Amino acid sequence: MGPFAKDWDEAAITRDDPNELLYVPIMVGMNAPDFDNLWVQDVCVKLSGHPNFNVRANAMLGFGHIARTRRELDLVRVAPIISVALLVASNVRYHQTFMNIIRSKIFTAERAWGFIDIANMGCITTRLHWTDQTYKWHINDGEEVFTVLDG
Repeated sequence: MGPFAKDWDEAAITRDDPNELLYVPIMVGMNAPDFDNLWVQDVCVKLSGHPNFNVRANAMLGFGHIARTRRELDLVRVAPIISVALLVASNVRYHQTFMNIIRSKIFTAERAWGFIDIANMGCITTRLHWTDQTYKWHINDGEEVFTVLDG
């Protein structure tokens, strides 16, 4: 990867070239003991929101290297970022494996209020219901979003 210098990382961040930024969080994390802890975490926090998914993924690796090399990490600040990254990664793997395009205008169920599951995000499910009957008010057993697509 070449020699590491703080000014190189800052210049790479300014240039915003994803191919170059891939190395920044790894270099920062592996050399973290040589620099201010706040700065090294700031670099990974900033890159964790980058549009390129590989840069974001390497920012997560950077956090791991910081924790390993410095034996400290601001968990109040970093843990939520890592949690979101894990959730997003899980959903991406799910959708890459099981993505299905559903055209609500042509979907019908075998019976009124029949449905198909669209997604499950933790404890929140998303379903597409079809009906030719009036809506039956009910008490939900969890979170719900209700949207009428055509009617």
